[in-house]
Formats: sequence, structure tokens, C-alpha cells
Amino acid sequence: MAFGEEPNANQLLNLTKRIKTFTEEVNPESSEILEIRNNISLATDLIFLGFAFHKLNMNLIFPENEITSSQYVNCFATTYGLSKSDEKFIKLQLSNNLSNHVIDTLNADCNNFFNEYRQSLSF
Repeated sequence: MAFGEEPNANQLLNLTKRIKTFTEEVNPESSEILEIRNNISLATDLIFLGFAFHKLNMNLIFPENEITSSQYVNCFATTYGLSKSDEKFIKLQLSNNLSNHVIDTLNADCNNFFNEYRQSLSF
């Protein structure tokens, strides 16, 4: 479906079959999780928006004791509503999984995040 398109009843029914709850997709060997890990390993820019950095999420995308990317990575993340100590912890988690990196976090919502990094994030 195209973004903004109004779905009909049949499309909605078909789309509901593709919805997965978080607990349905915790197998670290699933093809989707492996694809996510592969894309992260190839990325030169990573942006986490509203990710929350829960331990289970981090373990799924970053396998334990494994550096995910050895290439240079610009990593940005929103940390809206989190404390400074949690922000520091998130930076540490990310740096433990990305060897050559610049990690910048901003305690802001997505709109303010993109306003702040308008020039830095040129696609």
C-alpha cells in the first residue's frame, strides 16, 4: 500500500495477517532479525527514533559479544524523556556494538530531532 492510501476492507484484512506482536518475533535466528542485523552491519548511518533501547530490543539487533559493524558509523538517537544517566548508558551500549562510530543523542521528540540535525542528516 502506498503511504496515505485509503485501504479497502480486503486490504485491511490482508494487512492484519502480517501484524506480528513483539513476542512473536524474538527468535534471534529468524530471517527478519538476521536481515535487520545484516543491514545494521552494512550501514554507515544509523538513526534510532523512539526505540527506547530496552534490553530485549538491544539483544535482538546486536548479538551478544559481537561487534556489529567495523566500518565508520554515524549513529543518532532520540532519548525523549530519558534521564542524563540513561542517555549515557545508551551511548555506552551503542559504542560497545559499533567499533568506529560517532554517537549523538538528543532528548527530544522526532520533529525536534530532525530540526536539530537538519544539516547533519542529508540523504
